Amino acid sequence: MDKKKILAGTAMVALSGLAAGEAVAASANINIDAVVLRAIALAEQSPLDFGTFSATGAATIQVDPDGTITNGAGITHIGASTPNPAKVEIKASAGYPIDVSVGATAVSITSGANKMKVGTFDLATTVGAGVNGGGTAEVYTLAGVLGAAATASFFAGATLNVGAGQAAGVYSGTFVVNASYQ
Repeated sequence: MDKKKILAGTAMVALSGLAAGEAVAASANINIDAVVLRAIALAEQSPLDFGTFSATGAATIQVDPDGTITNGAGITHIGASTPNPAKVEIKASAGYPIDVSVGATAVSITSGANKMKVGTFDLATTVGAGVNGGGTAEVYTLAGVLGAAATASFFAGATLNVGAGQAAGVYSGTFVVNASYQ
């Protein structure tokens, strides 16, 4: 028997198993989904302010996120100067947890060639629940605190290290706050 007849017979047997109207191939429409979240926006509402002070030696000024101030020995605040934590507004899509962190463990503030270190950053929020990691590796998770307005505020405190014989001057600098969706 030749090969063509065997193949034709095999094909006929294979096709005879299909009932009329049955398909040998299929297709279906599959849905495609995407969720685009609002870009996270951070805006300073007020700066981290250690106030106006005099120092008789090396000391620290600690400004906590809740506004508590702890002055080291020899620090005297002058006049109506009141240290305050930074207040930062965050806008993002509601209902998605956000991690907020400080970009460095310590930064310098300067007045001309003179410097002071600011470190041990701490974050807190007055809105909803969060997980505060504390210390130098600060990560604060805003979990479900952004309501329908998709806006919340958080506060950043830190410790200023004043050196012995610190030069007088107006010192300034910046620190970086990072925010990302989990």
